[in-house]
Amino acid sequence: MDAKRKRPPPQPKRPKRPKKIVKDEATDADAAAAAANALEERKRAAAEAKEKKKTAAIEYMSGWARRDQAPWRFNKTLQGWWCANWGSTVEVAKGDFATFLEYAPTIAGAARTRLLEHAREAAAEEVEAADEEDAATKQRRKQGIRARKL
Repeated sequence: MDAKRKRPPPQPKRPKRPKKIVKDEATDADAAAAAANALEERKRAAAEAKEKKKTAAIEYMSGWARRDQAPWRFNKTLQGWWCANWGSTVEVAKGDFATFLEYAPTIAGAARTRLLEHAREAAAEEVEAADEEDAATKQRRKQGIRARKL
């Protein structure tokens, strides 16, 4: 006789406790202030990270300039930063750009192709110098000047 054992019926699940939803103005104000503080903190951290990367890239280029006196290692990330920011007069000072002009011929591969293509585009863009020009126009004009040097 094949007698199958019967399983006991499953126990019903215990109902979840309802969440208490209590809203008051103080809690809402605290939450809004916390969200604003968190946003400011993220912005500050992003600005610090950007400044840190800029400093590292400038040190990388000055290290390349002194490569005969001290060991120097290639860093693809920092080279990429230079390829992306070479035209910015805000990010790159004149002296650092002069060093980059010496470094640029050593760039190889797709990075060199993108750099030259971007430089050609910036050099071809004509920006007229006006008596009162805004910062963006001035930046594009200076980028065109730098592009012609590349």
